[in-house]
Amino acid sequence: MVRFDAYQAADAARRGNRNAEIADMIRQQERIRFHVQTEVTDNVASSARRDFLAFVKNLIPDDKYKLFCSLFRYPVASNEICGVIFDRLSRIFDGKNAAFNYEFSDGADAADWDIYRRDVLREPSVWSNDAWERFRTDIDCLVVVDMPDAPVNGRPEPYFYFVSPERLINYDTGLRGEVLWVAFRDGKRNIVIDGGTYRVYDEDWVLVSERGHALGYCPCAWFWNVPLSLERPWLKWSPVSRQLSALDWWLFFHISKQQLDLFGAYPIYSGYEPECDFDDGAGHHCSHGYLVDATDHYVYDANGIVRCPVCSSKRITGAGSFVEVPVPMEGQPDLRNPIQKLDADVDALKFNVDEEDRLRRHIIDASVGSDDSILSISAVNDKQIDAEFESKSVILRRVKCGFEWIQTFVDSTICRLRYGSTFMGASINYGTDFFTLSGTELRERYRSAKAAGASESELDAIQRQIVESDYRSDPRMRARMRMLAELEPYRHLTIAEAQALFRDGLIDERELRLKIDFTNYMSRFERENTDIVAFGAQSDYKTKIDTIRKTLLNYADERRKEFAVD
Repeated sequence: MVRFDAYQAADAARRGNRNAEIADMIRQQERIRFHVQTEVTDNVASSARRDFLAFVKNLIPDDKYKLFCSLFRYPVASNEICGVIFDRLSRIFDGKNAAFNYEFSDGADAADWDIYRRDVLREPSVWSNDAWERFRTDIDCLVVVDMPDAPVNGRPEPYFYFVSPERLINYDTGLRGEVLWVAFRDGKRNIVIDGGTYRVYDEDWVLVSERGHALGYCPCAWFWNVPLSLERPWLKWSPVSRQLSALDWWLFFHISKQQLDLFGAYPIYSGYEPECDFDDGAGHHCSHGYLVDATDHYVYDANGIVRCPVCSSKRITGAGSFVEVPVPMEGQPDLRNPIQKLDADVDALKFNVDEEDRLRRHIIDASVGSDDSILSISAVNDKQIDAEFESKSVILRRVKCGFEWIQTFVDSTICRLRYGSTFMGASINYGTDFFTLSGTELRERYRSAKAAGASESELDAIQRQIVESDYRSDPRMRARMRMLAELEPYRHLTIAEAQALFRDGLIDERELRLKIDFTNYMSRFERENTDIVAFGAQSDYKTKIDTIRKTLLNYADERRKEFAVD
């Protein structure tokens, strides 16, 4: 633990011994924001834009570079790729078995904390919204737990906020990477926080206020605790950190393809250069369709270069380009048509489309940890699917562990400041079972598994995943779908498949009748009773299911004579 007096804190903050590291953080974040943060004008991403365009300028000729700059527009096209990456990673907040446990020796403090974290700290949404945005665009930021100068209603009211590297002045860390003390700017104020005191200075480093705390450690931590490398631990790992060069290349390729699209969309014509002897009497004459002066410099007006009023109208009409070819000299053979058209290379256009798509998939796969397209391959086997499923889970676990760590630090620090010794500890787990596959992907897996002859229990497991994925935000509908799955006979068979088994004497006639008209029987049951989730609320689950099933079979018996089961 580091504790300064007021003079030592100001002196340590002004040493500037971490300036190079802070500059590294800022550079990484500018590159990340360029591809991740959506901007409609050249604002936050301006320095990264200059670096990117300098990279492009070294690759292509000047005339192509000018066109490239014209086609470069905000929002940057790579924002879409990064949006897909972070949308998939945000599934960490949908863990099915998440657990948030806080231990207090005083029950009143435990009850107060439940209200305080929900109403004041805005948990859990603050982590899936504000903190997630920091994860996307501000990965090297710091989290500070602070509190007002005076208690409210007899209790301290701690809160937390984020400090971007652009605001950092200086800091120091321990052997495990923990923050020992930090100094940062807050408008015209300078803030220094150490293991025992919060201090506020003016812009000239004159002490304005100080307030002690009894934590025994600095109430600040790096938002992300996973370094990009051991050699430079101040730079934190982002899902896109190792793909920044690939994103630059994809963006270059994407805009270059747009240039090629212009070439492919507009034809190029060539023909003999026309003979034109126009002279306006003021020293201006025609040169290849444009007016030049006596020194052969182009003549300009408010609309740009002045075209020749005689021959310019005889050139190409509509979109496209026209290239003039010198007329053969006397004695030279004339082996070309007067006018020719150069068509686009279709193979080259197709290659660029395919290559752009391949680069996009590579970046997403490398960041998220899987190739979703494997699920659409008919020959895929369960081991391949499980490998892809696991690769997604590895990345998700890394991300969720980082969020668990920082939320545990913040919540524990706030509880110690607010409740003191009655707070005993916190355990936060975002869960281990995430919705790594969408409902569509799971249904494809279900069809593949059924076609491959998977067992009933395997199909049940996939069906439960489909329900959990489709209705993860609707617990009542989720419970209803689970009950319907238990009530429907032979739920993994189509009606035709069930009828075929009945003809072979392998299934019961009553249950076949129930399956054939299952939806109508369920509607009748709920009209005559109530919604199946609310039905039998005082009974145990087995009794409820048995009662509903018996009623449905009675309905089927009532209509036995109306069914002609072959």
